[in-house]
Amino acid sequence: GYGFNINENEVKWDDYSTIDVTGKWVIILRGQPDSDNSNSPYITYSSDRSKVIAAKDKGAAGVILVSGPLFDKNDELIILEKPQGVIDIPVIQIKRELADSILNKSTKTIEQLELLLNTDKKPNSFSINEEILVNTKITIDKKETYNVVSKLVTDNSENSKYIVIGAHYDHLGFGGLGTGSRNPNVTAIHYGADDNASGVASMLEIAEKLSSNKKNLTNNILFVAFGAEEMGLIGSKHFTNNLPINKDRIIAMINIDMVGRMKADKSLQIGGIGTSIESDSLVKKVNTNYNLNLGLSQEGYGPSDHSSFYSLNIPVFFISTGAHTDYHTPGDSTGNINFPDLIIVSNYIYDLAFELANRNEKLSFKEAGSKNPANDKNGRGFKVSLGIMPDFSGVIKNGLRADIVIDNKPAQKGGMKNGDIIIAINGLPVGDIYEYMERLKTLKAGQIINVEVIRNNEKVVLIIQL
Repeated sequence: GYGFNINENEVKWDDYSTIDVTGKWVIILRGQPDSDNSNSPYITYSSDRSKVIAAKDKGAAGVILVSGPLFDKNDELIILEKPQGVIDIPVIQIKRELADSILNKSTKTIEQLELLLNTDKKPNSFSINEEILVNTKITIDKKETYNVVSKLVTDNSENSKYIVIGAHYDHLGFGGLGTGSRNPNVTAIHYGADDNASGVASMLEIAEKLSSNKKNLTNNILFVAFGAEEMGLIGSKHFTNNLPINKDRIIAMINIDMVGRMKADKSLQIGGIGTSIESDSLVKKVNTNYNLNLGLSQEGYGPSDHSSFYSLNIPVFFISTGAHTDYHTPGDSTGNINFPDLIIVSNYIYDLAFELANRNEKLSFKEAGSKNPANDKNGRGFKVSLGIMPDFSGVIKNGLRADIVIDNKPAQKGGMKNGDIIIAINGLPVGDIYEYMERLKTLKAGQIINVEVIRNNEKVVLIIQL
């Protein structure tokens, strides 16, 4: 069958109700019934990973995935995507012809079974007495990457403390499946002009300016260009696991990530404000010379390299001008960079770094949210997701702006558009990102909800199926 183990009020389908798969291999069809229905209640449960986990929970020894012709007429084998954790049981995919030979004793074929399940829309599991021998060979393709580190040493270096200024320099290459591209079927250069050439350029300019003003600095500075951020903060994790200095000498870490697309409202997002008692007053003091529209977020954890430092109880500042529709696409090119405002942002960060580099005392660290990536603000750890990239800046009051509505996700299918401001879910108000996350926690996969948004100064009510 489809390998479902669903027992929700809105949808029920249990392929394991009539069979015991303990210690056995299970053959699972990829996809779902009603594959042409974009609102199918089975979509949420149809990923290969969800099915494999369900089989593992039922005690299966291994999983064989196979594509029926309704799911994939060409019967192509899966292109492995970026690893998302260990399953603990072997998983393979085979062609339909081989699957049919295994099912020979049942007198059924994969094509017949898929058609039957799509017609009846109910489980049709069965056991066959067939012994199989599976040999798999895993080839790990290792690549080498680097962090590039530079140290600015002051005249007071013997007893001075440090600040760390970092920006990741990697991006997505030519894109493709598993790279994180939002256009995974397009093979083209993903320039990464904003993500994160803008951050690296800003860091280099700040380094040059601080170096020329070294005589006026009290503390040392480490500049780090991190590798492999897009693959899971690998570079910054390696750096924090192998610090060249005692971590107790680090006052704070400034992470510069995507600072080249400042919007017309002059908003600048700064995360990690809650990681020290002094952070809020510091960023506001610096802003008196700029009058930027600061969107301050308390959380220390976030989807970038500062998280590696926050996990070591080091105060962090995550600085960004926010997401945009070219994020992780070939459209993130130099022609779309807002250079005049990039200069302003870089000067702001320089002034913040200068303040930190002349502190006699360390910042007073405090925890600001989970250090567990499973609970981050991109929605991982929740049962459901609308499929948006929200504005984290906090500039919008009494609502949450959807900066990007992701194609083929519930929000987009329900009619949400880029720039819509979410003000309520199921009649309950959404005032900011934190209230939005609380509302998500109460929702279930397959549930139909109404979402109130402000669009062009008018209220619009959307009906969305999760």
